[in-house]
Amino acid sequence: MLTQIEWWGGLLMVLGAVTYRFSMAQLEKRKGFDWYRVQLHLAFSSSLVLLAAYFYTLNSIGLQYAYLGILGVALIGLLMMVYQETTSDEAETAHDAGADEDDSTVFTVLGYTALYSPMLAACGLGCYKAWPIIQSLMSHPLPIQ
Repeated sequence: MLTQIEWWGGLLMVLGAVTYRFSMAQLEKRKGFDWYRVQLHLAFSSSLVLLAAYFYTLNSIGLQYAYLGILGVALIGLLMMVYQETTSDEAETAHDAGADEDDSTVFTVLGYTALYSPMLAACGLGCYKAWPIIQSLMSHPLPIQ
């Protein structure tokens, strides 16, 4: 029998896989090397590793630093994805089409929140777990040789 956290973690991974597949299907229309595709792989894979590592205890200082590094990569990847989406050509054409700016901004934010909710949840859980690690590392820093 699965516990609630295992069930929700599995649900987040399934939603992340669906979101990843949806995003990749949109990219299959493009030809050639695409940096957006690399960003997509980086953001989704780092958030998946982050979510998987959330369920384990990190006793070693090396594991704690690795977790913080993966968290940083996942947050940067998520921010890059959202920035790329909001500055794409489609967002500009929707703005030029005469759509109401306030409504389009609200719907854009809601759409991206729904689309990237698995990554947002993984990063939120990662930040929740990383906060005590950061506090302990700040109180007992490693000596510099």
